[in-house]
Amino acid sequence: MTAQLDLHYTDAELVALYDAECGWSADRSFYAALPGPARCRVLDVGCGTGLIAARIAQDGHDVTGVDPAKAMLDVAKRRPGGCDVTWIAGYAEAAAGPFDLIYMTGHAFQTFVTDDEIAGFVQTVRDLLAPDGRFVFETRNPAQDWRKRWTDTKTIAGPKGPVTLQRFVTAQTAEVITFTTRYFLPEGPKDSISTLRFLRPDQITQQAEAAGLRVRHIWGDWDKGDFDPDQSDEIICELVRRAGL
Repeated sequence: MTAQLDLHYTDAELVALYDAECGWSADRSFYAALPGPARCRVLDVGCGTGLIAARIAQDGHDVTGVDPAKAMLDVAKRRPGGCDVTWIAGYAEAAAGPFDLIYMTGHAFQTFVTDDEIAGFVQTVRDLLAPDGRFVFETRNPAQDWRKRWTDTKTIAGPKGPVTLQRFVTAQTAEVITFTTRYFLPEGPKDSISTLRFLRPDQITQQAEAAGLRVRHIWGDWDKGDFDPDQSDEIICELVRRAGL
């Protein structure tokens, strides 16, 4: 099931800035620890530049990373540990299961903006999971004021020097926000436009059950704290296959 590809995933100049903007952090540590000590088969959906996939592979697991953005995979293949990962240019359905663990980071789940896109993707995940397999992902809590948070400016260290990023919301409905990230590069600005959907936990549960999955855990932070509908920024979900399906 396809989803939109923003410019900062496909433009090589912007991809070169990705790890500076979205480097190792608490969420990466959370996902890297998920496989545990026993060797297992892992699928990283939307693996991007491969930070987490390479780390998990170096821990001794059999890891496949899949991403439709070739520019991101080019970086992933060159990073330390990248040679230990099977990289696939495409979407989840291009991978060959079963997998003991499937995960999706970076709020990539939110790029599926229609019910049909979400249903198709969750069904694909269910088909790729081993009978006792897990699917873990996160989405942002729609109760927070993301429009306010996404009106900001920051500067990051790029390979050619500092780069300023300006972010602003251009459209918003009850569940969908479109925003622009403007990169001020030496040769001129480039705009990357993103459209994301925000689901409530009950909507996620409904989609999961329709595909033969069940929600085992919903956490509100990267320390596995309880989800608070009013206070949590994150909705971190662990889904498993329903018995007999």
